[in-house]
Amino acid sequence: MRPALALTIALIAGACGSKEGAVNTLPQNDPVYSEMWSLASMGDELDTLMKTDPVDGAAALAILEKMETITVSLRGGRTKHPVLADSIDSFYDEVVKARKGAEAEPPNYYFAGKVSGACVYCHDPDGGVKKR
Repeated sequence: MRPALALTIALIAGACGSKEGAVNTLPQNDPVYSEMWSLASMGDELDTLMKTDPVDGAAALAILEKMETITVSLRGGRTKHPVLADSIDSFYDEVVKARKGAEAEPPNYYFAGKVSGACVYCHDPDGGVKKR
């Protein structure tokens, strides 16, 4: 595995896994809570899409655009959630790379796979979004 890729995976995994119990620290009436659930659901959809051949490019791009919009709204210290506060800017950068890759001609879904993998890793290490 290339060192840069290994480092990226380690950083994402560390950000998601280092704060035990953090996923349940948002009150359900907090707008960030529903935005995170929307992102998690989209991440699950994107993960499923990335496993199809051929990938439905329009669907992938639509999901990534929605994820980017939500991620923009989560930036700037809107939450005290430890994992989210520490990693939202990096996640935003990954979503932008994924969107640009999906828009490219020909499309490149490498970063889309990373984005979906990061969502699945944080929300359910066994795969799929955990229902809380």
